[in-house]
Amino acid sequence: MDYNLIFKKIKEKNIKEFNKHGGYNMYTYKFSGDVDLDSASQKEGVITELKKIDEKYSFKSSDVEKPEIEKKEFTAPTNEEILEKAENNLQDYKKSNLEKIENNFSNKFAGIEDEALEVLSKKEEKQNDLEEKYEGYAQKAINSSIKKGLADSSIFDEVLKQIEDNKHAEISKANSEFQKKLDKLESEKSILQSQKDSALSSFDISYALKLENEINSINSAIAKEQNEVLKYNQKLEKEAEAELAKRQKEIANQNKQLQDLISKNGQTEVNKMKYKEKFDVVESYLNSLSKSEALRELEDPFYENELGTYYTYMVAKTHGRD
Repeated sequence: MDYNLIFKKIKEKNIKEFNKHGGYNMYTYKFSGDVDLDSASQKEGVITELKKIDEKYSFKSSDVEKPEIEKKEFTAPTNEEILEKAENNLQDYKKSNLEKIENNFSNKFAGIEDEALEVLSKKEEKQNDLEEKYEGYAQKAINSSIKKGLADSSIFDEVLKQIEDNKHAEISKANSEFQKKLDKLESEKSILQSQKDSALSSFDISYALKLENEINSINSAIAKEQNEVLKYNQKLEKEAEAELAKRQKEIANQNKQLQDLISKNGQTEVNKMKYKEKFDVVESYLNSLSKSEALRELEDPFYENELGTYYTYMVAKTHGRD
């Protein structure tokens, strides 16, 4: 008996009956003639294909999980962190401007100090000159009194007293002039300090405004980033919802097609269709083995469970191989 011819006719009959009974293609499926199994994983490939067939002829639950999505995370910085960042951003600006103010007034203060030192130096020099001058006057008076024999007279004492009084008067006058110059410089220094304090206060106001603008700029950037993250996550959520709806629709369509097939042909006939497809898959696998290997493989109870009544046909056909 030619088993090959018999099972070829069975296969052709199966396909015709499947189409006649309203066969459907719920997803792309490779029948046995199209199955290309790697030799190292042929058995695993057969098991996978048989599971696909079971799934094809089984009702699926529409209670599927929504696809997992990897949302972006964004943690807004605290007010303290924002302030710190704003201050860091303005650090060079603040430093350069304060240094500019400091250098500007330091030079002016240094100029006043130099003038004051010069006044004090001239004051000391003037005092030394006057001391030397009146010392000369006193010496001349002494020499003159000695010559005249008046060294111990009241007239000599009066002359020396007058010289000393004149010296103190002139020194006092000179010191007064120098003090006026020092007082003027001190007044200029006080005015300069007020100008410096005013400049620093003005900078503080300017810096505070600039700092506020910097904080607003940082907050705007944060709000923008938050909005972008929100939009991105909403997009992912929407895509996941769409994918879920699509999958539920596919499942509903597949279940309807299977139900229509059962309603038209009955559960028994649909079960036959399933086993016929399984038969083709197993046949393709066994044909890749030698006859003895194929028969030994069929001793596995797995095939009898998977092929049902078609198991007997498979064994008979394998025995009939050359």
